[in-house]
Amino acid sequence: MDAIADYKKVIELDNDSTFYSAFAKGLSGDITGGYKLMMEIINKSDDKSGEYYNMACLKSLTGKEVDALKYIDLALSNGYKDYNWLKKDDDFLYIKYKHGFKALLKKYNIPNNLKMDNLKFVLENELRIEVEKWEQKG
Repeated sequence: MDAIADYKKVIELDNDSTFYSAFAKGLSGDITGGYKLMMEIINKSDDKSGEYYNMACLKSLTGKEVDALKYIDLALSNGYKDYNWLKKDDDFLYIKYKHGFKALLKKYNIPNNLKMDNLKFVLENELRIEVEKWEQKG
């Protein structure tokens, strides 16, 4: 099976009940549907910090850097405390070496010990995201 088929299976099995469906929708092409479902999950959740974190991941994975940083900020301001995971989470691979991410670490007094492990990989994905933006604009 290909990735899209796997995502559709997740959506079918999860029945739009968790962030897994939101990620599956967003990463299979229904970005708006993924964001909408994630907002519904956030609004229903008692643990806003975890769900804001999940929205930050989805925004980052779909190339929305500014929005991802906004949701990381919301997660941290609402009590998200797993700082080590925040810094090593591959969902933030394309933003965690940038000024905005580093500024959030500083704002919340989180030690910044990030190292640029794979610059070529990060740059290739930055380029891919920018090309996709151009293609969407036509």
